[in-house]
Amino acid sequence: MLIGSRKVGVNHNPLVIVEIGINHEGSLKTAYQMVDAAHSSGAEIIKHQTHVVEDEMSGEAKKIIPGNADVSIYEIMERCALNEEDEIKLKEYVESKGMIFISTPFSRAAADRLERMGVSAYKIGSGECNNYPLIEHIASFGKPMIVSTGMNDIVSVKKTVGILEKYKIQYALLHTTNLYPTPSHLVRFGAMQELQREFPNAVIGLSDHTTSNLACFGAVALGASILERHFTDSMDRDGPDIVNSMDPEALSELIEGSIELAKMRGGKKEAVKEEQVTIDFAFATVVTIQAIRMGERLTKENIWVKRPGIGEIKADSYNDIIGKVVNKDVEIDKKNLGLLLKSLLNYGIIHEDSLNDIVDILREIYKKEIMNVLKKENDFGTEDDFDSVYFETMFYFLKKDKLRKHYLLSLIICISLFFKKTGYMTTEEIIEYIETKRQDFIPNLREETFWELEEEYI
Repeated sequence: MLIGSRKVGVNHNPLVIVEIGINHEGSLKTAYQMVDAAHSSGAEIIKHQTHVVEDEMSGEAKKIIPGNADVSIYEIMERCALNEEDEIKLKEYVESKGMIFISTPFSRAAADRLERMGVSAYKIGSGECNNYPLIEHIASFGKPMIVSTGMNDIVSVKKTVGILEKYKIQYALLHTTNLYPTPSHLVRFGAMQELQREFPNAVIGLSDHTTSNLACFGAVALGASILERHFTDSMDRDGPDIVNSMDPEALSELIEGSIELAKMRGGKKEAVKEEQVTIDFAFATVVTIQAIRMGERLTKENIWVKRPGIGEIKADSYNDIIGKVVNKDVEIDKKNLGLLLKSLLNYGIIHEDSLNDIVDILREIYKKEIMNVLKKENDFGTEDDFDSVYFETMFYFLKKDKLRKHYLLSLIICISLFFKKTGYMTTEEIIEYIETKRQDFIPNLREETFWELEEEYI
């Protein structure tokens, strides 16, 4: 669906229709102020109400008092209606701000006025949804129509849709509850979903009369492409629709929130490729908890499942391999820090350019110092533990350059201790931990900060 230059549908950001309606109380100056406020909040489209009272209502309307007012509907519309000259000025003002102007005609004369004005689309109020003569008159213009369907059932809406499709125009259907304000239990998202099912050719949305954005947000989550709420520049103004209107802050929240919510729709229950960096360290694989000799069977006493998840045998295969006979000796796993740090590579914490050299000399130069650090931290009890867990990986990461040796060593110690203690990490947490703790681990480190070295090493 296209309204002016704005594409509308499930593949586009939800369209928020900002209805100033009759909140201006017949004042063009006030209407301008509302347009300014809406524009500053990010509005794309402003909706007015076009009332030609003598063509819209009979004298009987002077006896009808709406539930949200204390005077007749005739008096309200007579007071609030803009004449044609002022409405043209309003349209021009809206368009001067780069926004789209549409309006709801409540009579044939009002529709003809809007057609003379050259509006790009028509909004049909719920009360006119079953006014089939007026629907057909407006449809004959051949322009997109957005129809609110409050107070109407599916049978009634089908008749309207039949007219719209006869004239081959683009159209949208908005579920609505015409109570001002609408209580939460009468919003009825199910009715909007019924419109989705019954009218697959229609763009579907919600015209909301509650007092917050919650209903609109819920509608977006369920697939709504159009949201409509009344708008005022100040909730302190008088008028029958102010109570269920949004102010500039709420409008900004609705526009921004609806875009974000639309991004959350759809999908299916499966891992996404972007989760792989987390899968690597969060999932578990099968490891040995006892040394196993060739010819022995795998049992619950000699194998278990531990993180990270980048080993060859995944945790979901654990029960399948119980009882299998091994064809070679398998040594006991000691936390397999090598696999852990491979996952850090995938996670983007350590750059692969840092993984060039295996520096055997590190064992002799730093072993005593590192052991002291680990003993302070009560991390490991014996030198054997230290050897089997740390050195195979540390050798691999460290470069020959002296500064790099010191820096990367502290980096690996910090990452290792942090992960052991927490069982989980984020890039930000690792960086913070390294920056605050590395001087404690290796007192003679150079004073260059992590951030100065970040580009070179990470």
